Amino acid sequence: MTGGIWLFYGWWGLNLATLMLWVCLALLALPDLARMPKLHAAPGEAEQSCARDMGDAMGLRLKETSDTPLLSVVVAARNEAPALPRTLAALRNQTLRQIEILVVDDRSTDDTWSILQRLCAEDPRFRAFRVHELPSGWLGKNHALHLGASHARGRWILFMDADVWVAPKLLAEALRWAAAQRLDVLTLAPTLRVRNGWLEAAIRTFVLNFLAFIRPQSAHRARSRAYAGIGAFLLVRRSFYDEHGGHIPVRMAVDDDAALARWLKRCGAREQMVRAGALCEIEWYTSVNEMILGMEKNPLPAFHYHPGYLLLCIPLLAWIYLGPWFALLVGPASVRWLGVVTIVIITTLSSVLNDVIRPIRPFALITWPVGAVIVTFAYLRAAILAWRRGALEWRDTRYPLSVLRAYQHGGAWVEAQRCAARD
Repeated sequence: MTGGIWLFYGWWGLNLATLMLWVCLALLALPDLARMPKLHAAPGEAEQSCARDMGDAMGLRLKETSDTPLLSVVVAARNEAPALPRTLAALRNQTLRQIEILVVDDRSTDDTWSILQRLCAEDPRFRAFRVHELPSGWLGKNHALHLGASHARGRWILFMDADVWVAPKLLAEALRWAAAQRLDVLTLAPTLRVRNGWLEAAIRTFVLNFLAFIRPQSAHRARSRAYAGIGAFLLVRRSFYDEHGGHIPVRMAVDDDAALARWLKRCGAREQMVRAGALCEIEWYTSVNEMILGMEKNPLPAFHYHPGYLLLCIPLLAWIYLGPWFALLVGPASVRWLGVVTIVIITTLSSVLNDVIRPIRPFALITWPVGAVIVTFAYLRAAILAWRRGALEWRDTRYPLSVLRAYQHGGAWVEAQRCAARD
């Protein structure tokens, strides 16, 4: 009898703790999510409130003149021949006149370089660079972006992935927005094109984790440690980027986009994430299997490249999503209401993603438990592979975990700066 009472209270307490966790996450995430502005929307009360938090008035619109600052777009591409033509065609069609596009071929083995050569011959705004061998102490994409930035001439640099579609007026609007807000870093949340329901469930869970735990929507708050960096669209002020080392502090960061935003926010950058709506789209993954393979690198930076820490947290991740369903389906009556309330909170948070995922499918809001299973499996697989290898393998290159840890959070660059100052 005593054992049954302890089991009941343990079951009840565990579900109450899960409910309290989601209540706290919702209270932290939802206010800024609700007020996150949309790039092409007319500035209203929510946008003005967000701007006041950054100490500047919103609603300014700068007309493009001969004095409009040059924007340098830097794209890193490795074996992106299928997606690259669409991305580059979208960049060619931009209404912004003061623009240069620098594309770095990072050791591609497909037709990427041939595509770039043809385009550069047709359009003088394009310049292409080719990496034949990766220098020591660099991740491939990070080095490619660093190389492109080193040849950029603009006062603003836009780092973009090679598989992103942007509307003709997007770059002009983004540049005006960043200037109006006096930002150092502007990142856009693109629309995610998803091919099937199971993939949508997995992406919903991953993005929900991102919004709930990283909280990029709160990056505009100067006192917050939240930061916003998305590889699809990361616009940085050139002077601030150069002053704080560019990509050198994050040269071995697997999460290059987030790591750069995190580093710049740590250095005092004024950051903001804005919804792009229909102005920016990306198909992140084409299948569940592709997503599982692609997520080999995603969770490790958050655990300082210690796969053991990730393994310890995987049961907790699975429980906070699946525990409420166990409480609802097999728990005693006095525990079921905890599961119901928790499910309602998670579903409410998931509904926010309807604005960034297309197309919206029937029953999409209740598929997140399936997504939780897929993401948990992907994280478990990533942890086991990293543990067995003692390294992270990505894009045909192996990076030892010990080296990745040494370079995390700009540590190697900071130490070099200190040594230079002492000398």
